[in-house]
Amino acid sequence: MLRAVTPYLLPYFENRLQPLIRFTPRVGMYVAQFVKSLTERFNLTLDKTAMAGHSLGAHSGWTQPLPLFSLADTNNRLDPTDAKYVHVIHTCGGMLGFMAPIGHADYYPNGGSSQPGCLLDVTGVCAHARSFFYFAESIAPITKTFVSKQCSTYKDYKKGKCKSNPRSIMGDYPVDKGANGRYYLDTNKQPPYAQAIKFRS
Repeated sequence: MLRAVTPYLLPYFENRLQPLIRFTPRVGMYVAQFVKSLTERFNLTLDKTAMAGHSLGAHSGWTQPLPLFSLADTNNRLDPTDAKYVHVIHTCGGMLGFMAPIGHADYYPNGGSSQPGCLLDVTGVCAHARSFFYFAESIAPITKTFVSKQCSTYKDYKKGKCKSNPRSIMGDYPVDKGANGRYYLDTNKQPPYAQAIKFRS
């Protein structure tokens, strides 16, 4: 039902996002210059540096904003060539974010399109925002974490067909750079969202 509403909301998103999208490449350039200056002046080690962004900020990842961005045009969106390792959390795929994998490891909490606790989320804003709530919780000093399983589909994950597949922590710091492919997990509908006891792979 929510995806059926999306075409009617597109003019709303175009009006609100178009001015911001024009500045996204410029912001990305400023961030790149800032990081470059840190490496030159303070010997910042890029191998030990992680950058996080949400929505438009991820194109300069977390959830990628789908309206007005093309999956085919990798010059204007996040993709695996943008960093040594790209870790993506999909929480509103098909509406305000991409459902297709666009990183080295792509995590799909609750299937990646809608999120529990986001009631009547017609615009998708609640589900879209969950990615940064999940990430923030994943790096907090708490006892639970977001353990996911590598799987081809959420349906297979729910049927238990991926129990013996590799597992990975969604989010966390440092991120699991050994993860590659699609990963699925379930979350709680309210904080704490994570369901699993912390482990270190």
